[in-house]
Amino acid sequence: MATHVRQLRSTAVHSENAENMLLSGKGATKPGAVASKAFGVRSALGNIAVNQQRNKPAAAGPTKDLIQKPARLTKQRGTTSLQNLNLKQTKVVPAPTQQPLRPSLERKAKRASLEKLKKNEELDEPMETEEQEELALLPASDIDMADVAAAIVAPVEDIDGDDVGNPQMLPEYVNEIYAYMRILEQRQAVRPGYLGADGSKVGPIKPRMRNFLVDWLIEVHQQFSLIQETLYLTVAILDRFLQEEGASISTKQLQLVGVTAMLVAAKYEEMYPPEVDDFVYITDKAYKQSEILQMEIRILKTLDFDLGRPLPINFLRRCSKAGLVDGDIHGLAKYVMELTLVDYKFAHVEPSRVSAASLALSMHLLDPAHPPLRQMWTPTLAHYTAYGLTDIEETVRGLAETLLTIHHVQGINVDFLPASSSSGKKVKAIRAVSKKYCGKKFAKVATIRSVNGSEGKECLKLILSGQSI
Repeated sequence: MATHVRQLRSTAVHSENAENMLLSGKGATKPGAVASKAFGVRSALGNIAVNQQRNKPAAAGPTKDLIQKPARLTKQRGTTSLQNLNLKQTKVVPAPTQQPLRPSLERKAKRASLEKLKKNEELDEPMETEEQEELALLPASDIDMADVAAAIVAPVEDIDGDDVGNPQMLPEYVNEIYAYMRILEQRQAVRPGYLGADGSKVGPIKPRMRNFLVDWLIEVHQQFSLIQETLYLTVAILDRFLQEEGASISTKQLQLVGVTAMLVAAKYEEMYPPEVDDFVYITDKAYKQSEILQMEIRILKTLDFDLGRPLPINFLRRCSKAGLVDGDIHGLAKYVMELTLVDYKFAHVEPSRVSAASLALSMHLLDPAHPPLRQMWTPTLAHYTAYGLTDIEETVRGLAETLLTIHHVQGINVDFLPASSSSGKKVKAIRAVSKKYCGKKFAKVATIRSVNGSEGKECLKLILSGQSI
């Protein structure tokens, strides 16, 4: 039978070679033309399949079914190779059935399985202790879900009832998400007075230098038309980096740190972040592209690539929803909250506390009756912000003092302030936030009478004295 198959195959090969030699002369047709006349128009793979069927030997008797492997495809276009592929359907060979064991062999198998089970139990005991030791040695930065569950209190009023079925609002997990964010802001906190407090000096960078840098970054952020999260994350990266490396940063490198922090924040938050050359241009080519990239590596190594610090704007949206406030109150709270970015004394305050205090102050200023804050801070707000009125009282007073200084002592339209020293030189005022919120895009929040008028001045003074709290 094998000899007969080899003879048939050799005959088919010689016949195809002779046919190709005849067709190679003048007026010859392409290879496979003879086969196409006999069997119809087929591709090269189709001719191979036909030749295989034609050269298959006749079976003398009953034979076993052979398992055919699919033909190997060459690299061709999918439209030609898949359409012209002509293969037989492969048959699945069933797995052989297992013969039942004899009684003696079955007893031996059971005895062996019991001994193996005992050995596994003996090996599992030390492994459990090793796993417990490894869990005990985990770094403290890992968040345990037990901490998140402990931070969640039974809600006073369900403000997420209308959001059931909305995949963007996530009402099933929103409380756990914000509880997790409150834990993160404690783990990634900024130390109070990291640049020096009460006249002390940690490094060459002074708090006023940091404030002027943030004021300039707000203008750059507005020029690049970036989202709000990018601005808050930029300042968070700047403060967290300076508290670790502030002593080794010179005054000439401070602007480099600022633009690099914005570059990292834009890569984290924006869909289309600015390029490195844009920051080289915005600094008037004070730094090279290589210097910005080297500083980016240094910042990311210092922060250990941990850029997930919660932002005040995220907490403010939740607070505004819990307080059922309108767009005017929310807009004023955004303005007050953004003023904290350019003030060094708020750098160490938690983002959730800043957002809660900003909302409380805005609600008091825009209410025509100006009731005390203890009447406006409802249990629902206290629950969803996780702060009682006593917890945010000091922060509210600090925000009121900032507004009173900017709007009623200095004036929002003043670009230069009189110098406090005997030199007589004027000092440039920090006005980027106020000018920004004087525009139509932000509904001219900084120019409303409740803040910039005499009525707002009296309300701010009452809050500073504690009478309106």
